[in-house]
Amino acid sequence: MAVAEVARGIGTGAKELSEKMNRRALAMRVETYARRATETARALADAREALNDAEREVKGERERANAATAACQALRRELGRMQKLNLEAERRGRYELERGAKARKTLVEMVQDAKKDSREARGAAKEASERAQMMEEWAKRRDAAATNAATRLNRSLQDCASLARRIKVVTEENVRLRKRAVRDRAELDDATEYSERLESDWMTREGEKITARNPIYVDSGTFGEQSEADS
Repeated sequence: MAVAEVARGIGTGAKELSEKMNRRALAMRVETYARRATETARALADAREALNDAEREVKGERERANAATAACQALRRELGRMQKLNLEAERRGRYELERGAKARKTLVEMVQDAKKDSREARGAAKEASERAQMMEEWAKRRDAAATNAATRLNRSLQDCASLARRIKVVTEENVRLRKRAVRDRAELDDATEYSERLESDWMTREGEKITARNPIYVDSGTFGEQSEADS
């Protein structure tokens, strides 16, 4: 009887010791899993924050690209208006030059007629000379007007060339911003895919579903079943 009681006591102590060791191992395993879950949640939060930053940056780049596009369109409209003004100024300049040429031709003819008529009548010659002076003055004014028109035309051409260079610069900047927006969108897609892959890896382990109520607490029943499967 004494031997049986001693053996029974030894078996009970061994069983209690085994249960205590199992509980300690289970607690350590639960703590390890909780720490891993916390680290995974922290990494996921960092990835989401980086994703939000990338989205904000892409939104800003898109807004700047839209603003650059609007500015480019405005410059194109301004260029069209300047081209119309340039054509109108050129047309007026040609018209003034033609009128000046006609006036000079008329003046020459009148001077020749005056020279011929001067032999016949001094009075007619004097009158013709006065008219010739008036026509010459008028021709000078026409020439000055034509010169001013040509000057304005050259200035308009220079303004158009400067505007074309500005449009080229804005267009190149628009292309660069669009390329950068495409590159940022690709990086954003990669970050989203990486975040989804992290979340998928966190929620599955060896083909079994892990229920996580919060990042630092995990249901003990799931890990108990897992520990029994491991043992």
